[in-house]
Amino acid sequence: MWPRSERGAGVNATTINPLDIATAEQHPDGLLRPVPFRGYMLLCGTRSIEVWSNSGNPEGFPFSWSHTIPSGLLSQHAIAGGTDEFAEILLWVSDDKTVRRLDGYEPTVVSPSWLNRRLSALQNQHTLEACVYTSAGHKFWQLSCDEWSVAFDVTTGKWSERNSYLQKRSRITQAFPIGDAFPNVTKWLCGDMLSEKLQEITADALREDGQPLVWMMESGEVKNFPNSIQVARADFDFVPGVGIATGDDPIQTDPSVEISWSNDGGLKWSRPLIRKLGRQQIAQHPPYVLNTGLSGPRGRRWRITISDPVDVMFFGADQKADVRAT
Repeated sequence: MWPRSERGAGVNATTINPLDIATAEQHPDGLLRPVPFRGYMLLCGTRSIEVWSNSGNPEGFPFSWSHTIPSGLLSQHAIAGGTDEFAEILLWVSDDKTVRRLDGYEPTVVSPSWLNRRLSALQNQHTLEACVYTSAGHKFWQLSCDEWSVAFDVTTGKWSERNSYLQKRSRITQAFPIGDAFPNVTKWLCGDMLSEKLQEITADALREDGQPLVWMMESGEVKNFPNSIQVARADFDFVPGVGIATGDDPIQTDPSVEISWSNDGGLKWSRPLIRKLGRQQIAQHPPYVLNTGLSGPRGRRWRITISDPVDVMFFGADQKADVRAT
């Protein structure tokens, strides 16, 4: 139920007409928060989201019910987007523990099964916090809680982890754009959970307030079921020569990648082997490892990790049973 000012007194009046109210039209689920979206007002409840429009009613509540979206909001801060600066893209955590995007009036599920399981296992749903930002032409919707952070690249449709160095979750909180009116947004700023500073989100930042931004990727299982594989060689195709000649030595001048593997589906990992990515503009053979033994009954998984502050581009990897194969 939502009261409004007495029409005769004006929108900024302090007097309230007790008859100027509106109620939920389909589910009496209460109101968690209102969200403006494409000229409408989305009234988000725990079981549904109602779309209301300003129809200029001469009496009573000034907005009129238009449509009901059959998806609720899990917690008050688990919704973000919908503004001009974010191309009017709105995503939220639904009451069924999935992440959904509003396509017209259709709440389309965009979360993968592993994220749905995390949301289902969450002990305190009220710690969920969503925010949006753009970087290097990509639009990101980020979801955090006390235990983890994930980011959805709306541009590519891919999900990734977004934890900060030695932290369970991302330091980013409450991102917002600054600059002239849309589309001339010049910067995206955010709060910092650790330093309590105001930070800028930019692709030019290779560290996070002085701390490493760790890049890590894990492969699926490479199998030859039911047989084990003699892993004689594995090649990892990175863009070479990404060192920065004028950067910090050696983490920028001669950057490295750590390569490790698991034979039990990711429960235990080998000690990482360090390989070079190449000094600035020096072309070299892509990083590789030799004679890493037999894969396990669940195949072989690979993990590559880079903490050095350089730009990285990865194309793929290849695993061979014969060291002579190229």
